[in-house]
Amino acid sequence: MLNEPVLARSKGRVGQTKSKNGCLTCKIRRVKCSEERPQCHRCTSTGRKCEYKAVTGHDFRSWSRNSPTSRSPSSSSQSPPLIVALDSHPLAANGSSFRGGCSLELRAFEYFFMRGLSIFPRATDNRFWKTCILQACHAEPVIWDAVISLSALFEHPQYSKEPVRGLRGAPRNSPGTPAKDPAHQQALVWYSRSLSKLRTSLDKGMVNDTVLLVSCILYICIELLQDNVTEVLQLYHHGTGIMSNRKAALMEECVAPLFYNFSALATCMDYIPTGAAAPQLEALEISDRFSSLEEAEVNLHRFLSRGVTHIRASEQVLLFEENVPAERIAKLEAEKQFLWDELAKWYQTFCAMGFTLESNNTTPAEKYVTAKLLQAHATFRVSIATSMVLSEMRNDSLTAEFEDIVRYGRFGIEATRYPDGTQPPFSLETSMALPIFVCATKCRDYRIRHQALELLQEAPPVQGLCNAATHAVMAAKVIALEEEAAAAAAVELVDGEMFIPEECRISHFFIKPGESETGEDMWVLQYMRNVPREDGGYQIVTDLSPF
Repeated sequence: MLNEPVLARSKGRVGQTKSKNGCLTCKIRRVKCSEERPQCHRCTSTGRKCEYKAVTGHDFRSWSRNSPTSRSPSSSSQSPPLIVALDSHPLAANGSSFRGGCSLELRAFEYFFMRGLSIFPRATDNRFWKTCILQACHAEPVIWDAVISLSALFEHPQYSKEPVRGLRGAPRNSPGTPAKDPAHQQALVWYSRSLSKLRTSLDKGMVNDTVLLVSCILYICIELLQDNVTEVLQLYHHGTGIMSNRKAALMEECVAPLFYNFSALATCMDYIPTGAAAPQLEALEISDRFSSLEEAEVNLHRFLSRGVTHIRASEQVLLFEENVPAERIAKLEAEKQFLWDELAKWYQTFCAMGFTLESNNTTPAEKYVTAKLLQAHATFRVSIATSMVLSEMRNDSLTAEFEDIVRYGRFGIEATRYPDGTQPPFSLETSMALPIFVCATKCRDYRIRHQALELLQEAPPVQGLCNAATHAVMAAKVIALEEEAAAAAAVELVDGEMFIPEECRISHFFIKPGESETGEDMWVLQYMRNVPREDGGYQIVTDLSPF
């Protein structure tokens, strides 16, 4: 596992803990502080001035002693000095000093500490999960309750186990969602308590952007683990709205990368309309130099936002429009060339940083991000190379890219395993499963596509908005339909492997509700094939298959 923390257990008895969250005035007077904010009751009732240390989480800058420094492969093992480090956290020291919570809450946090934190952090958002979250937990009850709720759902996921996840019926509303079991009930109690405290603070004008954004990310995770996609997207738009109106150095360093990751995946999966991604990702060219993996990743997400817009426009022209003006075709072709050149520029700039899977100067977390970025790069090459091209045969010239997708995907999936070989139930970050899914459905090399399918079946089941289990079922269905069609057509083997002719290849597909012959509700796979005509063109044929 990446960055797996070690929790030191207390050897002595657990007694009443001494809070360190009191105001400065009460500390000077050596009296117990009631800890209300922004002014405690003991000070206000006696007419004294009440002040708290800035470290309690009312400014992003208070969570870091120094400005973040750029990192290179040669210095990647060094972390910037931080107020709270994972190995020196109060809970790690004595196992019981967090907010004086009950044993059930402390047990939930310990599970999050041991199992959750080991898979959430990557090199690019490590500071958020291992520093900002832990600092906020210690200072803000809103965040504490959200974290233990997330921990309960992480241990007992409530997402659907159906092959088609999140499509049947309207998304559930939370926190009023009926609990499925006692663990779910407890998670909803803590979630509801966090929401209630946040609303109370908002009503009193006592909440700040730090708490809002941190809680927003935690709430997104909580809703994802319950299949509440509608609520997830509402929270995402709320968070990006806050970010677009505020500027803070640590906000950009700790919080923004998570929203960029989520925006990239949501845009790619059509949950966010093209052109409506995070404002910071729109209409920006690739930088000439990357000072960190964070910058390289954000630049690639900028490319993705523009690339998806181009790909959707290309599909619209090729599949659904007739008599398209030559000027529009020329504009799309020029845009394709621009994106191809920008992608090559990104790759050249990234390689100049020296991050590779074989390097001895990079951490495991940085190697994981390197694999993820290079996998995404190979996937974007496939997508751009095949845009404005109707024939599926174009994919046959991209074997090297498909091999890279599988190679980097295998590295990433192995890196996320727990020591016992199992995969975590959930990850917030941009999915490595989606590129593998593209490879399994678009590569017609038998060996490569079946390797991709096996990897997809081994991936963490839920990665943000991407459900790897559902995508594995879809990929297996597409592969089976193509291979069955080729076998029925009695095509000849090429180098001992089955060759899939154009008319048997599925170009586009999606799942939709349907009915069986007996009138029962069911899911069907609607797909398109390009059947060559005698005049050299193609007839687009649409078929349905039970899913």
